[in-house]
Amino acid sequence: MGENLMVYDPNHANYLRKVNCLRHGIKWFSVLLIALMVIMLLGCEKAPIKIGFIADLSAKTSQLGVDARNAMLLRVEQINNQGGVKGRMLEVVVKDDKGDVALAKEHFTAFKAEGVQYVVGPLTSSLAEPALNAQSEDLLIVSPSISGDVGTAQDDYFIRTCQLNIQQARQLSDFLLKKQVPEVAIIYTLTNRSYTETMMQSFKALYEENGGKVASVISYEEGASLKDLAEQAFATGAGHTVIASHSLDTAVIQQHLKQLDPTHQTYGIQWAMTHDLIENGGRAVEGMYFIGNYKAEVDSEAYVQFTKAYSDAYNYPAAFITYWTYDTIEVLVYGLNNGKSLNPVDVKAAIIEKGDFEGIDQRFSIDAFGDSNKQYSVFELKSGAFMPIKYE
Repeated sequence: MGENLMVYDPNHANYLRKVNCLRHGIKWFSVLLIALMVIMLLGCEKAPIKIGFIADLSAKTSQLGVDARNAMLLRVEQINNQGGVKGRMLEVVVKDDKGDVALAKEHFTAFKAEGVQYVVGPLTSSLAEPALNAQSEDLLIVSPSISGDVGTAQDDYFIRTCQLNIQQARQLSDFLLKKQVPEVAIIYTLTNRSYTETMMQSFKALYEENGGKVASVISYEEGASLKDLAEQAFATGAGHTVIASHSLDTAVIQQHLKQLDPTHQTYGIQWAMTHDLIENGGRAVEGMYFIGNYKAEVDSEAYVQFTKAYSDAYNYPAAFITYWTYDTIEVLVYGLNNGKSLNPVDVKAAIIEKGDFEGIDQRFSIDAFGDSNKQYSVFELKSGAFMPIKYE
């Protein structure tokens, strides 16, 4: 009876070993190839476009900066959800200047070191100097709210999307004269001097040229007795006071004035139009008038949607700087999308060439020097809200 015996064949064994080695080699080669492809694909992802943001986020007057930062983060998130800019995401690099000039200078130097080529901010005219010193062909700065005269009519890399001081002063003078207010006292802070002082000087000149009288001009440094300021203004007997200051000081001064005379009428500026004025001023600030950002009779769809999105995101209402920051982002993104390149020179050129922009609440232009011609409106604070009013 025969048996099938397996005979050892060294040639066949070598062949099997070679096959197994080849199989393992193909397996590991495939793994390496896939890993290489993943690395290459990740490397092909476009880096985000960095946009700097600088404002006071922690000092006494930080509400303005917080509102603007929140608006910027929200709008950038919306833009990124729509695909970003030229297929690249936007990345916001936030820095807190604490309202300090020296710190702002440090931050602008840091922006450049971090590869940031565009910056939104600063917000107050007191920080215009470090911004103007930092702007260059390598750094385009777009401010939503620096309205001081410094830097106007200059061909540089600083663009503003807000009105100039003289326009706010003119609107205030016109309003008081048409209301037949014969005399006012003025109180203004030196904290943001290049904004408040130049505006009050312009207002005084316009008001007095057209028949009004300024009974007294009272300036003050941080830490002054706000009660004393109110008493000085009240002692003039004018019965009307213009307060050019931030929201917190405006609220306290108004409280002291109302304690002296409940019928005393007070007028504020746009800088004070943030929600902490209402929170800190209470009933005393009701009935105050303000010169603020233009308010259309019919809100645009973008205005309605962004107002709701802001309120939903942050659980408090939008302020004027919310909308100004929105417009600033739109202007900058237009330049990024339409410039010949992402170089700040080309981005600026695209913005200046377009000139006219459809803002969230009004059409406005940016001239060859990067200055804007937005308009103002008059508001009355009623039931905890800034309500636009008409006057003849």
